[in-house]
Amino acid sequence: MAAAQLRYAVNGAVVMTVRELRELPEYSTSLPTGTTPGKRWRRARRPWLHADNDEWLLREFGQPYPEGHEYHGDIPIQWKPILVLGVARKWPAGVICRRRAMGASG
Repeated sequence: MAAAQLRYAVNGAVVMTVRELRELPEYSTSLPTGTTPGKRWRRARRPWLHADNDEWLLREFGQPYPEGHEYHGDIPIQWKPILVLGVARKWPAGVICRRRAMGASG
């Protein structure tokens, strides 16, 4: 996925299929070795419990800060939420959906 063009949703999330998500290396509780700009990986928002339909983040090493910058020599890590296509989404905890009877007003 590193060389692939990213697709974005309206909310700024990166759109991926399950296959594309699984092809990304996972570093939910650590960082990859090497800091090559453009290197991408996935991170679970809740690393202790994750699945294809969980909330994933795409993380990517950016370009090193230029000389004279406060953080010269450091490499930023950029991130975006991932919208995974083709999986059933879970309702967030605490969400209650009430059923209305057909024909009921309200």
